Amino acid sequence: MNYFYNGKEVRNFTILKLIGKGSYASVYKVKRNKDNNIYAMKIMDGDRLSKKEKLGLITEINILSKNNNPYLLKFYEVFIENNFFHIIMEYAENKDLKSFIDYRKSKNSPLSYIFSILLILPFLSLYLSIFLFFRHSSSSNSILWTSFFLENC
Repeated sequence: MNYFYNGKEVRNFTILKLIGKGSYASVYKVKRNKDNNIYAMKIMDGDRLSKKEKLGLITEINILSKNNNPYLLKFYEVFIENNFFHIIMEYAENKDLKSFIDYRKSKNSPLSYIFSILLILPFLSLYLSIFLFFRHSSSSNSILWTSFFLENC
């Protein structure tokens, strides 16, 4: 049985439903109890993460917390409870980028293909920056790369 289920309360949030699951994390649609606002909660089991994966998670949280890119979901908070990492982010009502692009492609207009390509460009730039960060990071240069990345993205 899954530790997280519909109706379960985690801190001041109530889990509404599972919206995605990957190798290391599950993402849930949640409601904040004090104001009924809807968010996405990414949950990772700290016991299943290696030390390197935990360092990657800390890097992800640092990048997300400084994010002001209008093309990325907003980061709100992070907390650890029962050795589970919880990242609270903006909930995307219209699913994910792939679903949105597939929907636009179904319209079969040349403009929709151009729009899809233009929509992806900012994400490619961000992923390239993150890839370069992880590819070239070491204990001696990780602070320099983090500073460079955050100042230039």
